Amino acid sequence: MNTLYVGYFVFLYVSIVITRLSMTSFQSTDYWTKLSCYENLSAKDKQLYALKTRHILYWLNADRFYWRNDDLHNLAEAFFAMGNVFSICRICFLVYLAGFDTFVSNLGCFIYGIFTFICVTVLINTLIGMLEETIDEIDDRADIEWEFARSKLYMEYIRDGKFDLQTKQKYFIRFDLGNSLPVPLNIIPSPASIIRLYEQM
Repeated sequence: MNTLYVGYFVFLYVSIVITRLSMTSFQSTDYWTKLSCYENLSAKDKQLYALKTRHILYWLNADRFYWRNDDLHNLAEAFFAMGNVFSICRICFLVYLAGFDTFVSNLGCFIYGIFTFICVTVLINTLIGMLEETIDEIDDRADIEWEFARSKLYMEYIRDGKFDLQTKQKYFIRFDLGNSLPVPLNIIPSPASIIRLYEQM
């Protein structure tokens, strides 16, 4: 456990030293003088200078999004976190030896109950929010759905022609038996249905 904390301080100190050296190099006059004469340098010197510039800019960048996974600061925080975890485990072990096993068990049950209550509450609130959003969406589309259903019902009785989506051509169909009049008048034979029945005979 102490080794983890020592590693934390070592990595953090090295990170601070490298950052300070990069800042000093970035503020030096020699760096900007060579930068102004970059085109006159040889290919090897250009490559070395580009690597040095990338190194300086990396250590001066404070945005963690651009940090590498093996960055010294990340390693220091990882060692510090592991040291804290092992410290807590050691404290729990000492509490158990002191005869507070019942207290630890009750405390664990209490923490687990709070965790379960929070999880259930959050999930229920999330579900309610999703249902409310769905209901609002359905309510907003209610008028459109009703108009579509009404138009579809009208088209069942206004059947002078249909549009074939496959051939993209309009073809005419005749009135079928009992479909030319709306309910409940469809039980009465219409002239078109009588003609249709006469043609089938």
